[in-house]
Amino acid sequence: MMMFVHYVNQINELKASCRCFVKSIDAFWNFMAVVRKIFVPLKTVIDKLDEDCLLLQQMRQIIAENSNESMESDDNVDDLETGGFSLKERFDILRCCAVLVNENFYLYSTYQRHYLHIPVQLCGPVIFVLDALIESNLLQRLVTCLSKSKLSINPEIVASMMLIMLTIRPYSLDSTLRRYLWPIRDLISNYVCELADNNDGEVLRDHSVRQLSEHVWTLNRDYISANNALDSAGLSLSLKHLHSHFLAARLTGLHHLCVIINCSDENDAEETSSALAEYILHRKIVQLVFGPNLHVELIKQSHILLNFACLQCILTKSDLDSIWAAALMKHCNRQVLDLLNCTIKCMEYELVDHLYGLLKTLKPSEHNDLTLLLTFTVIKYIWNYKTYDSRRALLKPLVENSAESRFLSVNDIQDIPA
Repeated sequence: MMMFVHYVNQINELKASCRCFVKSIDAFWNFMAVVRKIFVPLKTVIDKLDEDCLLLQQMRQIIAENSNESMESDDNVDDLETGGFSLKERFDILRCCAVLVNENFYLYSTYQRHYLHIPVQLCGPVIFVLDALIESNLLQRLVTCLSKSKLSINPEIVASMMLIMLTIRPYSLDSTLRRYLWPIRDLISNYVCELADNNDGEVLRDHSVRQLSEHVWTLNRDYISANNALDSAGLSLSLKHLHSHFLAARLTGLHHLCVIINCSDENDAEETSSALAEYILHRKIVQLVFGPNLHVELIKQSHILLNFACLQCILTKSDLDSIWAAALMKHCNRQVLDLLNCTIKCMEYELVDHLYGLLKTLKPSEHNDLTLLLTFTVIKYIWNYKTYDSRRALLKPLVENSAESRFLSVNDIQDIPA
């Protein structure tokens, strides 16, 4: 059985396809029989998962304290025999089960393309894994494991369990999701943030950690719709990615922050939007995006964030100074000025006036077509605002007089001289 487990995991890692198991009906049913046997020990693996993680943590602490021992001791930690399977074999079985229930597995893709004569019962593993998970109470085990073991558990193991959970999610009750899935989502978000703190953000580039982050963000829309509240788990994970030094992580964090903003706008919840605006203002996310390590791709994806900040009136002069400093950089000058041109219509007058003061500091030789266009837009905004303000000041006495005349009595009207 373990040979088959290693075979499946290797195919998944290499992203290879194999047609051997579907070359005939007999071979297909042999494959299904092996798949059945794989899910039999899954209950035992999940039952002992939290104990295994604690045991693994204790053994690594002992080896770390005894620094005189050879490095081979650390390699033998995963080979501890518990309940018939070593720790490494248990984790391999769990990863294999996560692969087998994934409908995008390469073996299944090969089947869908080339062997239509195989019956639709290929989805049978989902039924087997459902029975195993119901008996082993995977959701409760995962909560316990993440609560107690914390950083001792391998991210790849958590990603495998989350993949299994998301696969069986369409077949689960809403009450089960509310009871377990949302707390698990918060725990995983905290788990990834702790991993990033302990590894200076480099762990965010790991494939398993990226999978975990995607699993958390996959449930963004459902979480906001079900709870009608601020998605603190998704926001904290996005903020941790924005603090990273790597462009891919920062792009991912900004993208999912914009997704959360769009979700809050779609639900039309004023309290959620206000809480989100306060979060962005308190964390200074605009300055974080336009601060150090700025890239052109970040500017292209920041228009949703900037428009939301302007509409919620949370864009400050310090934020505008950061954006202006980015506009003075040669590699992103055009993109930032285009972004400012598009968002001026959403800004308050004080911010536009502050931007006008920044434009006046430029020397004539430093101007180009983009700065001149921005200057024209700013002056037009200020002119329209002042014109409207002056007209309102002129019309105010007339409006007040007309309002008073409505409440004059008949005798008062007769007393008015002709």
